[in-house]
Amino acid sequence: MLFVKKSIGWFFFGAALIVLIPIGILLKLKWYFWGGGPQPPSQDSVDTYNDVTQAMQDADIDALEAFTRSVESFPLGSDPFVNTPWLNHAFDYGNHLAVITWLIEQGCDVNFEDDCGNWPLDNACEQQPFNAEVAQALIDAGADIDHGDCLGFTSLHHVAMRGHLDALKWLLANGADTTKAQWDYHGSDPLAIDMARKYSQKEAYAILERAMASSN
Repeated sequence: MLFVKKSIGWFFFGAALIVLIPIGILLKLKWYFWGGGPQPPSQDSVDTYNDVTQAMQDADIDALEAFTRSVESFPLGSDPFVNTPWLNHAFDYGNHLAVITWLIEQGCDVNFEDDCGNWPLDNACEQQPFNAEVAQALIDAGADIDHGDCLGFTSLHHVAMRGHLDALKWLLANGADTTKAQWDYHGSDPLAIDMARKYSQKEAYAILERAMASSN
């Protein structure tokens, strides 16, 4: 009798799932396509993004000045297209010292980390070729050279694992902490030198090894 009751219970449970799952999917699709779901960007937001980033690429300070009057979120906020801080775009569009200095002068936060885990100094160190003047401008404005993301990755971790040697040497020369550990769910908490070894960046590993030996 107990077996029969359990069988009946599982039967009704399975039947409920068969009915409810398709209903849930249909409601989700309705929410997504008929309001409430992510909406495509407007053409105005796309045009604004293209116009401002083109001015950055051209290092057109006059145009950027004009955008401060016509674009509500510029320069202290984020763009209306991909929702990234305007300062972070400046590294990918030209990486011009004049543009980044101007943005800093307008009051952009040099330590702000966006939703994708990007922050200004890290973006500067990722650029190839590396522009030390841009990175120095950020430090002079108060950027934290040892800023880490939610997993503890610092700019030193990133350049070590990618083998960006010029940025690596610059970070070390400016006092980046070689003992700062990145959080790791395996419990290893790797240092920048560990990331260089993991990703077979032999030159980066040798540079970090010498820097750590000289600091002891």
